[in-house]
Amino acid sequence: MERSKVRLGRLSSKDFDQSAECGWKGAAHGARIYAMDLNGDGDDEIIISAVEEGMPASVVLDYEKGSCRQLVSRARLSLRVIEIPGPLQSEVDETKGLPARRVPARRALVGQGWSSGSFFSGPIHELKLSGRKLRRVKRLKLPRGTKLYQFTMLPPRQGREALMKMKGYRRLGVSWLEGKKFRGVWHSGQRFGGSLNLLPAPQREALGQEDAETVTFDLPPVVADDQENYLVIALRHDMPLKGFVGRQPYIRGAQFVVYRPDPVLTFTEVMRTVRLPGAVIDYYVDRAGRGASWRLFVLMQENPGYFHKGTRSVIMAFDLP
Repeated sequence: MERSKVRLGRLSSKDFDQSAECGWKGAAHGARIYAMDLNGDGDDEIIISAVEEGMPASVVLDYEKGSCRQLVSRARLSLRVIEIPGPLQSEVDETKGLPARRVPARRALVGQGWSSGSFFSGPIHELKLSGRKLRRVKRLKLPRGTKLYQFTMLPPRQGREALMKMKGYRRLGVSWLEGKKFRGVWHSGQRFGGSLNLLPAPQREALGQEDAETVTFDLPPVVADDQENYLVIALRHDMPLKGFVGRQPYIRGAQFVVYRPDPVLTFTEVMRTVRLPGAVIDYYVDRAGRGASWRLFVLMQENPGYFHKGTRSVIMAFDLP
């Protein structure tokens, strides 16, 4: 995705072979892109969380026969596709003595609204496509004040709902649901986060004043789950001094750290990649490694520098333990 269009194609061993190029109505700038089957036809739709004139203006495209059709225009919600872990099954096969297993995770489209004081504001809801509109169907259970790109839902831990938080360029935090509130149980030793993906979104004050605000579309941790155990992959960028964060999107390098849940320490580091000479734009995990093991795919801009001159996009992959 570029700010105003999407390119579709296939990756070959040497290049990206483009087969189609799709834009959308209006002047919305794309911030994040996802693919998910929203209408149950067996094909993924293209979901774009976008910003126009300081407000969410998200778009859904349907790609078919080499062209795109716009299903949703200027939705006043920021969008994200997440994995929602399944609960523990209550039934236990007593005859075989098997413990309860978790229901497989499911993908869901979620969204968050905005307000005059904040670009990401209000509760986060699961969404469904209804005709040409996105309809709220269920509110997610999250800590109060959570923003759309600040959390990752984790598989249940000791029968409790759990999530990992990444609030800006800070340490990771894990919380468990106890009663009706989440309680922090673990923090990482390093800071994670930092992003080149910034868009202007002016705040609208009661008297008509506008204070410039830059919205960061962070890259939260991702989970590689095999029902028996799971990994959490988190991205850390090398950022300048604190006074520059949020003002100059300068990133000196990047690195991924992989954690595994531990019964004593809560989370233990099991791997970290080499330092990457650039800024990570997006990443995901898939069963594409040897023997169907987990593989981490990374989209990176090499050496973005201070003024983003002379950059190129690179796709690389890492096999996970």
